[in-house]
Amino acid sequence: MRRLHKQQVDNMFIINCKNYNEISGEKINKLATIAEKISKKHKIQIALAPPHHQLASIKKSKLLIFAQHLDDAKVGSTTGYMIPEIVKKSKVNGALINHSEHRISSKEITNLVKRLKKLKMKTVVCVKNVREAEKYAKLNPTYIAIEPPELIGTGRDLLRQSFKNGSI
Repeated sequence: MRRLHKQQVDNMFIINCKNYNEISGEKINKLATIAEKISKKHKIQIALAPPHHQLASIKKSKLLIFAQHLDDAKVGSTTGYMIPEIVKKSKVNGALINHSEHRISSKEITNLVKRLKKLKMKTVVCVKNVREAEKYAKLNPTYIAIEPPELIGTGRDLLRQSFKNGSI
């Protein structure tokens, strides 16, 4: 079993809301309030990654707020793109990069990690295996999330299964 270089890292629980009905409209604020209480009670940092259209509605939350995706596009005439510099001004603290449901190129990952670090935003680079984790660890993102594609959506414990298969 290979091990990545260990660094002291704060634990964080990330709630990726995806685009489920259960968080639509004002329901996202209820979820944020519950997550804030859990964060305080258990003294664990929680980040909430709502759908893009809900980022502004929860910006008063005490949680870390992450974009579910950002684009490596320029500020300006880029209609429909999520631009890091603009998102930062909306009180967003960081972003998921390369999520299994929205994979991007290696060049985009590299550029986004650099841009977000320059903006002092947190980066969560999502990878599908240890090989990818080793590759992107060189960028020194804030966090790396390993999401083995064969386990996503199965209802199985990803961490236990990853250790069992030797992918972590």
